[in-house]
Amino acid sequence: MLSAYLPLPETLAGEASLENRATPILQCHGEWDPIVPVSLGARTAKLLAERGYGIEWRTYPAPHSVHPEEVAHVGAWIARVLRDAEA
Repeated sequence: MLSAYLPLPETLAGEASLENRATPILQCHGEWDPIVPVSLGARTAKLLAERGYGIEWRTYPAPHSVHPEEVAHVGAWIARVLRDAEA
């Protein structure tokens, strides 16, 4: 997820699927995002972690945009997830 949040967190329990529980999640957010406040993203990451989802939360010194360090982290994360899936 890039600069995202759960708009209806109270519906997560009813819409969550056991089949998806093991799916890894990377959530990235700009610290200065004027469109989607970082607090909404952080609240989503906390909720998903509390519900047992494997979530990795990262912030970057950026507004609502893509930071170069974020691009590198996303690429490394995808490579790691695919490597782990093959093992």
